[in-house]
Amino acid sequence: MAPAGTALERARAARDQHKPPISSTESQRYGEWLVNEQRVPLAELTPKVNEPEPPPPTEVELDHERLLARLAEFGLAERTVHGDGNCQFRAIADQLYGDQEHHAVVRSMCVDQLLAAAERYRDYVVAETYDGYVQKMSLDGEWGDHVTLQALADHLGIEINLVTSFASSAGLIRVTPCSPAPGPARPLGGAPIWLSFWAEIHYQSIN
Repeated sequence: MAPAGTALERARAARDQHKPPISSTESQRYGEWLVNEQRVPLAELTPKVNEPEPPPPTEVELDHERLLARLAEFGLAERTVHGDGNCQFRAIADQLYGDQEHHAVVRSMCVDQLLAAAERYRDYVVAETYDGYVQKMSLDGEWGDHVTLQALADHLGIEINLVTSFASSAGLIRVTPCSPAPGPARPLGGAPIWLSFWAEIHYQSIN
């Protein structure tokens, strides 16, 4: 039975019971290795919404192969999550709870943060109204984007690291939580969350 309380309190309880796939010490080591040894460019996240069209299938396959090779160099592997439009939220749920099926809880935390601190995220949403964007993000199956990643990092108070398939741009993207967190969030803290991100379309959990 899930513990009582808010979604953030349940996530905190889950973290107390569930060892993160990658510890804080390992996280620092992986980050240094990717940047220093593999010359993977490091960048801070610039929040943006999703591209209107996904890349062609051939490009997707090549991107994933490049990402898997990058992970394999340091003994990391993806934990597969379903590609049903909820993959970002599933991957984060896997990191928090050890169970991707808690993706709706993660989405709810994200929407709560977007609503509570609209002034923090509004300027990144330019193709539609902010209210319409938040309403869309509340729907099951709606793809998460870099704005939702930033909102979740802020809400949880946890750094989110993306190992990407990008060949010529940032191979490691660091999503740093705003401090102090905007809105009503009480930071969860703890080991960073690690996700893979390939072809600008799919997120998976990493262990």
